[in-house]
Order: sequence, then structure tokens, then C-alpha cells
Amino acid sequence: MRTFCLPQLLTALVYYCHADAPTCKDECIQQDHALTSELINWLRENGAYINEKLQVQHVVENDPKSPRGVFATADLEEGETVCRIPWHLILKPTDTEEPCKRSTGGELDCGTIEAVLAAMKDGGSTPYGRYLFNQSRQYTPALWSFEAHDLLVEMLETTREDHTTEWD
Repeated sequence: MRTFCLPQLLTALVYYCHADAPTCKDECIQQDHALTSELINWLRENGAYINEKLQVQHVVENDPKSPRGVFATADLEEGETVCRIPWHLILKPTDTEEPCKRSTGGELDCGTIEAVLAAMKDGGSTPYGRYLFNQSRQYTPALWSFEAHDLLVEMLETTREDHTTEWD
């Protein structure tokens, strides 16, 4: 089991809501809250610890197109654990997956992308799948800039046990 500090929690939990049309605002917000609650409850039921002082919400309240973030609802003490997510609950590549090529000729670890797609593919039989299936596709790592990949790699290198990730 790993203990994550707040920036890593933000990486793990921050997602963006996507509304298909302006008329679905209330319905999208309600569905998004339900999917987030289901995912967090499922994580907790399967051995994760997520501090009760945290809340996932839109940056601009009641705006389904607003980015989502993790907010503290009370002061956090220095050194206080914000979450512990067992490694088996984290979407990650398997050890057998081969790297694929980027258009620049460098290798890209597609395993995480494949794990996300697999979670979404089966119609959402898990809370991860249902949550991810309802998110905007523009926020998937495959569409991120090189700078965003570099930041993700830097964060992963501080949290992953005996794993290295190379994007180029």
C-alpha cells in the first residue's frame, strides 16, 4: 500500500466533467457527483483510505464544464495522510505490454492508456469504468502535450515502486 501526498492525490482524482449540451447542466452535475461518490466509496470498500476532509468538486460550482479538483473541507495538519490507495486498485499497465511508437519516433508507454480503455470498454462493469466512460476524451494522456507527459512522469517516479516510465 502506498501513501500519497496531496499533489499525487490530485493527479489520481482530478478529472473534468463534460456536458454534451447546455441543457443537460443539472443532469450532468448530478450524474457526475453520483459517479464520483460511487468511485470513492468503491475505493474505500476495497481497502483505500481517502481523508474525510477532502471533497471532489467543480472549480466553478454548478458549472459542468468547469475543471474538477480535490478540495480540503477542513484544515489538514502537516504530515496528515490524505489518501492511501492499494497498488492493485490503481489503473496501470501490465508487465507484459509492449511500448508503442509516437509520431516523433520515440517510444510511448501505452499500457496505462490500454488499461483505461479496457476499464471503459466493457460497458462500465466497475466504478472506474463507469467514471472514465463518462469523462471527456480530450483529457486522456494520449492527447497531452510533451510537457504534461514530463510532469506526469516526474510525479510517477516519486510514487512508483521499482518502475520507470519513459515517454520518448
